[in-house]
Amino acid sequence: MTIGTEIENDVARIENLRVRFSTDQGDFDAVKKACLTIDQGEILALVGESGSGKSVTSKAILQMLPDSSIESGTVLLRSDKHGLQDVQSLNPEQLREIRGKDAAMVFQEPSTALNPVYKIGWQIAEGIRAHTQLFEGRKLTNAEARKRAIEILEKVGIPSPETRVDYYPHQFSGGQKQRIVIAQALALGAKLIIADEPTTALTENEVDQLYRIIETVKARGIAIIFISHKLDEVFRVSDEITVIRDGQYV
Repeated sequence: MTIGTEIENDVARIENLRVRFSTDQGDFDAVKKACLTIDQGEILALVGESGSGKSVTSKAILQMLPDSSIESGTVLLRSDKHGLQDVQSLNPEQLREIRGKDAAMVFQEPSTALNPVYKIGWQIAEGIRAHTQLFEGRKLTNAEARKRAIEILEKVGIPSPETRVDYYPHQFSGGQKQRIVIAQALALGAKLIIADEPTTALTENEVDQLYRIIETVKARGIAIIFISHKLDEVFRVSDEITVIRDGQYV
C-alpha cells in the first residue's frame, strides 16, 4: 500500500507500532505504541537499555521480525518505485527488493554480515551486479562491478582500495569491517541505514573513524537510525534523540 498523504522528505515512518512476543513465561510487549519519523539526511538516535525495544523497532522497518509478532501499527518505508509504502503489505520478493536498496542494516558485529570465505570486493560486487540487473535491466561485467566496488571502498576510507578489494574479511580490523558493511549499503544506493550498536566491538580510534564516515554518509542525504545505549555517543552524532524504556517511548 502506498500512502498518498506523505511528507516529501520522510524516508521512514512508524505509527503506533506494538510488537508482542510469546515466551514460555507468557506474552510480553517488546514495543508499545512506538511512533517515529526520520527525514532525508537526518541522524535519529534510539537510546535505551538492553532489551528496551530499540532493535525490535528498527527491525520492523525491514520486516526482520516474525510475522506474528507485530500486533498493530503501521511501518512505512520510502522506495524509488512507490514512495512511502507499508512494508507489512509486501510479499517476500518485494521485501528482497527493498532490503539493501532502500534500507540496510549495519549490525554491531560486522563479521556476521561478511562471509569469511569470499573476498570483500567480490561480496560488494555481487550485490552491485544483482542490484543493477534488477533495477537497470542489465548485469554488469565483472570488471565494471569490481571498479564500482573499489570506488565505494575508497569513499568509506579503506586505504589502498585497489589492493585491499582482494582481501578477505579477517584481514581487516573491526572498524574497517564496519566501514565495509556501510560500503555495501552505499553501493546499493540505500536511502536509510540502520546502525544497531555499531561501535560495540570497536576501539576508541575506530569509533572516531566511524563517526567521520557517518558524517560523510549524512552529507550524501542518507538518513541514519543510530541505535545505542550510550548518551555520549548519540549527543555526538545525532540530530534527534528518542529514548525508549521497557518498550515505551518516553
